[in-house]
Amino acid sequence: MQTVIKRGRVLVGVRDTSPGFSFRDDKNELVGFEIDLARELARGLFNDPNKIEFVLLTGGADRAPAIVSGRVDAVISTMSVFLERAQVVGFSIPYSISKSVFIVRSDSPFRNNSDLDGKKITGRQGADLEKIVLTAIKNPVFQMYPSNSDAFLAMRQKRADAFFFEGGAALYLAREFGDAVREVSDGGKPIAPSYLSVATRQNDQVWINYINTALTDLKLSGKLTAIHEKWFGTTSLMPSWSRQPM
Repeated sequence: MQTVIKRGRVLVGVRDTSPGFSFRDDKNELVGFEIDLARELARGLFNDPNKIEFVLLTGGADRAPAIVSGRVDAVISTMSVFLERAQVVGFSIPYSISKSVFIVRSDSPFRNNSDLDGKKITGRQGADLEKIVLTAIKNPVFQMYPSNSDAFLAMRQKRADAFFFEGGAALYLAREFGDAVREVSDGGKPIAPSYLSVATRQNDQVWINYINTALTDLKLSGKLTAIHEKWFGTTSLMPSWSRQPM
């Protein structure tokens, strides 16, 4: 923490390929839920949300090395808390929930995940994604595409019954189409749920304490709720601790 304060800015590792969370807009500027969150952490330190330097990570595999090597002070990049990762880096309290969801057209008869058994599912190509689908429904027919935009279009054009993706990103994509699409209910059994947290170096307890306090302040001020609603149009991805009265 003293290093950050003496430097006068915080170095945060992010990616620019996560719709809704951290991506580039039409002006090629970094925007998204995690960008706003990082700026709020900087505001808490320096009373200025611009006292921040975003360090672009090359991909998911670059997140932990960026922390361990000291290239960044923190990583805010859809990083789920897993035991294997917790043995390498430290984590804050969660700021959001990651889960996978099915998106369908509003006129679709499918209301629950089980209604999609045997139906045509689209999404981005990848064996990992298909494996997750198989944990939720039976005998799906996969029609996968190189990009999420192509897959989302296939669903909208009725070439597939449902679009499948990580929840926050899927909800962000769906917002563009308003009432034309909707999320399918998970029936109280979320698909591949995990917590998203700020990653730091291990055993840097003073720094982790600050980040946890800053996240709590964002909950108390209502800003954590506001940025969830801004980017995802819902508070359904807020972790349970941030929903409790304090």
